Amino acid sequence: MNFITILTMLSIFAVVIWTFKSFFVSMLLVLVIQCAVYIVMSYLSLTGSSIYFIALIIVQSILMGATIDYAILFTSYYVENRSYFKMNIKDALINTYNKSISAILTSASILVIVTAIVGNFASAIAGKICKSISLGTFCATIIILVLLPPLLAILDRFIIKNKAEAPKSKSKIVNAFKSLI
Repeated sequence: MNFITILTMLSIFAVVIWTFKSFFVSMLLVLVIQCAVYIVMSYLSLTGSSIYFIALIIVQSILMGATIDYAILFTSYYVENRSYFKMNIKDALINTYNKSISAILTSASILVIVTAIVGNFASAIAGKICKSISLGTFCATIIILVLLPPLLAILDRFIIKNKAEAPKSKSKIVNAFKSLI
């Protein structure tokens, strides 16, 4: 399980580092999502639920693959607001919530509700997998909307420092856009 967990984290990390071009941001997002996976595994263990090894691998892979998008979306808006629009941290977080919360909650709600419903009607192992995905998605969404923003604010100097300034041509476009607003 440890090998699969590390392999999954490294794979997701590679994709996220390609997106942000920042080791620090990529590590932060992967760890935030992995936290939700560990919450689900802890819950299953503490409640005495038995689950097959293959089911844990499926749950972990789906949770890491599906919910990392929420963290990427939120962080992308935050970095854009701080780097390109030069907003202060508070305004950047408010604007980030306003831009991303609808997409995050829509996608997460669908995944939580559908997997919970299917989990109640599926066979034992499929039901356990679906319910675990539902719980994990719920945990990941809460972590992203509640824990990630203060982490971004606290670690802002490391996150923004790693982002290069916008190219001059892009700055002109952004400034022109700002003047229109």
